[in-house]
Amino acid sequence: MPRTDLAEAEYNAEKDVTFYPGHATDYLTVKPGMFAIFFPEDAHAPGVTEVELKKVIVKVRVK
Repeated sequence: MPRTDLAEAEYNAEKDVTFYPGHATDYLTVKPGMFAIFFPEDAHAPGVTEVELKKVIVKVRVK
């Protein structure tokens, strides 16, 4: 979902994150051996799971 479709929310520059109110309307299931890429304009709800998982977040500067 594009971030522009969400309500205004405060950006935390120190942690480089914005938490939006409410719940996601769509979910993407990422199974072992898979990965997902999210661009700066994409909103996403990370870590929505009932099981323990390990994740890696790599942020690439966009100019």
